[in-house]
Amino acid sequence: MSGPRTKGFLIIGIAGLAGLVGARLYHVLESPHELIANPSVLISRFGFAWFGGLLGGFVALVILAKRFRIPLLEFLDMLLACGSSGYASGASAACYQAMATMASDHFALGNELS
Repeated sequence: MSGPRTKGFLIIGIAGLAGLVGARLYHVLESPHELIANPSVLISRFGFAWFGGLLGGFVALVILAKRFRIPLLEFLDMLLACGSSGYASGASAACYQAMATMASDHFALGNELS
């Protein structure tokens, strides 16, 4: 099974994992003194930088384009809609999370609806 659908899932999976790794590494390397003091921050569940995810995913996509012999600009053009919709859904999820946190804090303090 090496059809276009299989390659598509492979590209999505590798770019997603590279984005997660890039986000984590970027966050950890922003404060190297913390990494030196406590190397276990590398495997912490907290701290992902969106810019590192963008860089990690982009580097993975460039490598995959060369691997599958796809012209880089065509490849990135195909992926533009996916990236922008992914960023939009992530931003809206973060906004929803912030509103839910504010609402739970509001009611935890004993405030009621007016």
